[in-house]
Amino acid sequence: MGSAGLLLVFCVSTATTSLAQAAGAELSLWPMPAESKLLSAQCLAVSDQDAFEFQTESSSRILKDAIARYQKLAFLHGGGEQPCASTLDTPGSAPLATLTALTISIESADETLGPSTLENYTLNVVAPTGTLVAASVFGALRGLETFAQLQFDSVGKRLLPSVSVQDSPRFGYRAIMVDTARMFRPVSLLEKMLDAMVSAKLNVLYLHLTDDGCWPLEIEGYPLLTANCSKGCSADGHTGGQFYSQADIRSLVSYALSRGIRVIPEIDSP
Repeated sequence: MGSAGLLLVFCVSTATTSLAQAAGAELSLWPMPAESKLLSAQCLAVSDQDAFEFQTESSSRILKDAIARYQKLAFLHGGGEQPCASTLDTPGSAPLATLTALTISIESADETLGPSTLENYTLNVVAPTGTLVAASVFGALRGLETFAQLQFDSVGKRLLPSVSVQDSPRFGYRAIMVDTARMFRPVSLLEKMLDAMVSAKLNVLYLHLTDDGCWPLEIEGYPLLTANCSKGCSADGHTGGQFYSQADIRSLVSYALSRGIRVIPEIDSP
């Protein structure tokens, strides 16, 4: 075998070893997807925020609102380093391949959110255009969160690994419980909690709404329930008089749905 042949074998062997080593390292994602495969040992560069495109033929308002959010969230500075190599700081090295767009497809137009809603998705990050295929719009939301978490900063550039991710939740009910009867939480704080839940792919906000000391939910036919709410229902050092209006609840449910989260109330009764 000539020297050129030896060089070719060495280069292929080195590339294969690098990919195997990178594939052995875990992606910096939470929660970890059901299945993931590293497609290249080299990172991909992400085009500038203003140039990057989220492409879809779906008319879903939930998806369009999510794309508007992730157009900003996906380009936040920071992020955990991923198991891929960058040559940006190596003089004379070839430029990294650049990801310029993500195409999103949804298999079902049904936007009913319930215990049996499918949230699975397949995300393929390859240059120049990645693909996200989801069973429902809520699966697309989970895939967008994974896509955002894959990105990280390096040498003044936004990077991410070239990967194939197939994911579905292990549990259909993934919840946080908030006790608003003993300690009232304003809607603005609950919205922040919903945003935090999205990053962990939780899908239920369980609201403990009533207790013996307080009834913080407006029932228009029984106004004394909230008028007599003198115990508990405190917020910001103030006790009493704090409750959720019907408009507050409608707003909260709508905000949660747009993020793929159900609001389940708990109301005690005799």
